[in-house]
Amino acid sequence: MENSKDFETRGGHKVVLKEFVTARDMRTLKDMYMAVAKFDQKGGEVFDVDVDKANEIENKTLELVVISLDGATEGIMEKLLDLPASDYTEIFDQVQSVAGFDKKKEN
Repeated sequence: MENSKDFETRGGHKVVLKEFVTARDMRTLKDMYMAVAKFDQKGGEVFDVDVDKANEIENKTLELVVISLDGATEGIMEKLLDLPASDYTEIFDQVQSVAGFDKKKEN
């Protein structure tokens, strides 16, 4: 599949991710982040983020990047949430990298 990459989690789950997000997708995610972020005027750090909104952003990021999980292309979000936390975290780290929110790249 074009614009995709495959990987397997340490727990053996096969995941297909987009290799990149479009500029349109990136704007969608940035708009969602900026709508909920509250910044400290002194240090500029984000604080007091609404947990429900943060989960909504995380879900949208996964929706935009994950193509399939263990061969399934439907009901992916529910399947992701039923994974062991270590597999979910491994997948989400890859998703953040694709979406351009990789914390390691920022340092």
